[in-house]
Amino acid sequence: MGKYLRAAERLSDHLWLLRGVFDRPERHRLACALAAETLGCHAHGLALTTDTNGRPTLNAPLSLNLSYRDGLLLVGMADSAMGVDVEWVDGDYADVARDQFSPGECRWLASIRQPDAFTRLWTGKEAVLKATGQGIALGMAEPDFAPLLRLGLPFEASECEIDYGGRIFGLHWRALTGNRPALAASALLRHPLVTIFLLTFSCPRAAPPCGPKRGDGVI
Repeated sequence: MGKYLRAAERLSDHLWLLRGVFDRPERHRLACALAAETLGCHAHGLALTTDTNGRPTLNAPLSLNLSYRDGLLLVGMADSAMGVDVEWVDGDYADVARDQFSPGECRWLASIRQPDAFTRLWTGKEAVLKATGQGIALGMAEPDFAPLLRLGLPFEASECEIDYGGRIFGLHWRALTGNRPALAASALLRHPLVTIFLLTFSCPRAAPPCGPKRGDGVI
């Protein structure tokens, strides 16, 4: 596991990318190890569980979210609600868009030639829905990106803000280099009255393990 952590790409102050073939238990162990380094505590004191929607929860003052696609593991951590998604940029998903996206988004997709257009919308939507804890089970017509799109013009912004359910989320996209093009998105809840920065809390490295003791259901 140590070699994977050493090879982790830090995409931003709250986002990491790891490359390899990971099963679910190993993904959880890697996420806990990254969280332990961020918090300055022992990894064996951290446990990652999932709710009925599959949303991961860490027994620490940190919002954590994961996305895994064929060897790409995206790990996001912040001190406010967040979601992440990573997808390959390939294929024609017009049928999927018609089933899942809003009419305005579908009209925009049909009007442009942008290789990552579908993936950009999909990752942005899924990241926001994961940040709310809802997930994509109820569909992806919302959040609707149509107000940000212009027919015939590509949407290549690396970041934007979007309102979903009366809450503002800051969205960031990152193109990933490698043998196949991929796109990562992260959505971070914006607080209306104060800007929240990562790691405003403190957890000294000399502190005792946070969370349950060894053997108390640690994943």
